[in-house]
Amino acid sequence: MEQRLAEFLMLKKYCPLGKAGSLVISNTPASFLPAEKKMAAPIVNVQFSSSSLNEDEFIEFISHRDACSRESAGQVFANFSRSLLSLSGTAELTVPGIGRFFAGPSGALQFRQQSIPDAFRPSVPAEKVIRANSSHAVLVGEKETTSSVMAEQLQKNGQKTSSVYRYASWMLAILSSGLIIWYVSQYGFSSRFGNRMPFKTAVPGPGYQTSQ
Repeated sequence: MEQRLAEFLMLKKYCPLGKAGSLVISNTPASFLPAEKKMAAPIVNVQFSSSSLNEDEFIEFISHRDACSRESAGQVFANFSRSLLSLSGTAELTVPGIGRFFAGPSGALQFRQQSIPDAFRPSVPAEKVIRANSSHAVLVGEKETTSSVMAEQLQKNGQKTSSVYRYASWMLAILSSGLIIWYVSQYGFSSRFGNRMPFKTAVPGPGYQTSQ
């Protein structure tokens, strides 16, 4: 019976124990160890609960595995449930690979999970890898596309923008050269700074006298 309990528990992640309660498996997610660059394996937790679960499926499982009638399987299950509730003192009932049942200080049924050796849940190497050609779904506004399509579009837009800036810089260089050539042809070249354009002074009024 203990073997069938272990098989059903690993298969269904739960197992009824009749009036004694039930066992439920919960998995702790795998964890990343950055210092060691490893992924630690998930931890399997087998928890005992005093809540009862439907036992029909488990009885059918026992009947199929032991090739016996459903009535015989139900009797085996009932006897096992009673044996759990009758534990007292230092008596224990061990389920190989799962854990052991025993009576607590108050006489209530308790369960202690068997520790799983690290050799059965080895960690695996984990390093960050940036894949240049990887593609995944992205949402742009209300439109769903892929990262590879967006990268290609941004590259094309970048090429168009660089071409516009290149043409604009050539035009500015040509205009600047033309202005310099026109200025030199009109006023000549001088190493002195300042405005060399001629200007006319205003004629002084009758109240002023010009210097001789």
